[in-house]
Amino acid sequence: MRAGQHAAWLREVVLDAVALILPVECAGCGLPDRDLCSDCRDALRSQSLVLPGGFPIVAGARYERELRAVILAFKDGDRPGLARALAPLFAAALEGALRLARVNGGGDDTLVLCPIPSRARAVRRRGFRPVERLAAAAGVRGERLLVPAPHARGGSQKSFGASERAENTRGAFRVTGRARGRHVVLLDDVVTTGATLREAARELERAGAIVAAAAVLAATPRRIPNPKETPTELPPSPS
Repeated sequence: MRAGQHAAWLREVVLDAVALILPVECAGCGLPDRDLCSDCRDALRSQSLVLPGGFPIVAGARYERELRAVILAFKDGDRPGLARALAPLFAAALEGALRLARVNGGGDDTLVLCPIPSRARAVRRRGFRPVERLAAAAGVRGERLLVPAPHARGGSQKSFGASERAENTRGAFRVTGRARGRHVVLLDDVVTTGATLREAARELERAGAIVAAAAVLAATPRRIPNPKETPTELPPSPS
């Protein structure tokens, strides 16, 4: 048995043992006895989508099928440990966003990663901040340049269109850290219309920052460019 095969076999044995003690089902497809089955794990592949907009937004993959189910389980299904499975997608998006940020003038001495903040109510309900948990699982740490504004509108935006989301996010954030002169890469989990990222960027730019790019775990279909459009291309990685 090769080393890779032995590692996979050993992993399955461990998962079988854990399933006897802590029954669970796959977050992607519902298969019993697996936190995330091998098929769903294989389906979480990075696509590094670069979305058009005022500043480049790099998404790790499309928010659909298995990935959508896993993200929902991670954020609202009391399964924060799924951040480890999602981390490679987030890391790929971040790597692309950092490359674009450097092309747009951001040097390593001024670049800062800024997570979109969760509202206090959501943090109490979940017990963690999803974007910061993803960043930590990907091996990076953001800086809290933004906090939710005290009187910002809240609530779910799932049924809102683009204009409604833009209105609902207006005034959602305030700057709390040193922003002037810094090149910022925003971090978020899922982008739908981009209203939240744009509002965060507007507030940071009012404080003197330059929002160079954003990295998000996934993008919903409404944010995926039409095949006839030409999305921004990632610059080649340095050799």
